[in-house]
Amino acid sequence: MAVDVRTLGHHHYKEVHKAAAEYLKGLTDDQVLQSIRNAATKALYDGDGSAAWQLANIVNRANSWGDVLRGYASNLMGMQPEFLRHFPPEFESGITSRMAH
Repeated sequence: MAVDVRTLGHHHYKEVHKAAAEYLKGLTDDQVLQSIRNAATKALYDGDGSAAWQLANIVNRANSWGDVLRGYASNLMGMQPEFLRHFPPEFESGITSRMAH
């Protein structure tokens, strides 16, 4: 059973970071990039400017591709697990299902 993202906080950093890193390894570079861009757009439409800015920032860095992008993304998700709500349910559950309950 997947963990409810609404119950996650900063104190879950290690668990979320590790689960996100594992999940992102299974995606292509384009899938990772597009998922983060779409989440940034959704965050903006949801009125979460902070999440939109931070998500957009990780894909707009000059060296943000491949494993570097995966590292930025898993780090941000670990620090801000509430941002997972801006991703599609299958993306969110792909991460939370890898976490111990």
